[in-house]
Amino acid sequence: GFAAALSTKRVVALGDFRQLQPICTAQSEIALKRIARSVYQEAGIVDEALRVRLGDPRLVSLRKQYRMDEKIGELVNDLVYREDGNPLEHHAPEYSTRPGRLANPEPEHPLILCDTTSVNPWCARLEPGYSRYNIYSAIVAIRLAQQVVDSTRNDKLEIGVMCPYTAPARL
Repeated sequence: GFAAALSTKRVVALGDFRQLQPICTAQSEIALKRIARSVYQEAGIVDEALRVRLGDPRLVSLRKQYRMDEKIGELVNDLVYREDGNPLEHHAPEYSTRPGRLANPEPEHPLILCDTTSVNPWCARLEPGYSRYNIYSAIVAIRLAQQVVDSTRNDKLEIGVMCPYTAPARL
């Protein structure tokens, strides 16, 4: 943001506005107007509800993806891209997704959702601030990732652990 403010002619923003949105805990008018909005909202490429304005000449949409398994890609399409009328085409080569598809704990299932609500895991908060963490979920995620690593013996296998952001509750 700061480097863009120094520009005298133009700024080019590259990225996916469906990824992590700006995180702003301040509630002042200026913070909500300037910090809590993404560059894509500010430019009018997405509206206040974060829906893309199709047909904007400044927007170039990603149409093909080459990195994720088709089953994962279809989940992303269902949750995000299809709503915008821009579902992704999947072109990941089979050899690049095969190690992950054959790995434990569920071979041939490239996406595993692990619901931990039955154990009622608690969430703690770092002071000062709003950053939260959940030890139980972290341990489960690391153990699942370790099962993948142990079952593949593939030193080129990349593992990603995603942690959703939840806006802090107002107390």
